[in-house]
Amino acid sequence: MIKVSEPDKPITLQGFSVLPPKGENWQYVKPDETTIFFFEKGQDETHTFVVRAQGAILPAKSTAPKENFLESIRSEQLEQQSKTKYKYYDNEFALTEEKNTLCVRNHSM
Repeated sequence: MIKVSEPDKPITLQGFSVLPPKGENWQYVKPDETTIFFFEKGQDETHTFVVRAQGAILPAKSTAPKENFLESIRSEQLEQQSKTKYKYYDNEFALTEEKNTLCVRNHSM
């Protein structure tokens, strides 16, 4: 893991960049060019806070309506989350158009 040494400097991944969470004790790991995990130990040694940012390359063209696109991404993410050891409390999914292309913004807690 790498300690966040420049908290105001974006970290660039394939297709997007992210700012680290605020605070002094964050570390991160980039398992690949589209994913980053930030970790901070909680006050109790059995708890760790984890923040993940992940991009995905999607097919260039989709003929499905926007609502089907959103539901497809939502279903895939919820299935992936069900296979982890982490507990998710909330999930928000929204369609956005970043750089003139259809995107799904997902916020999970």
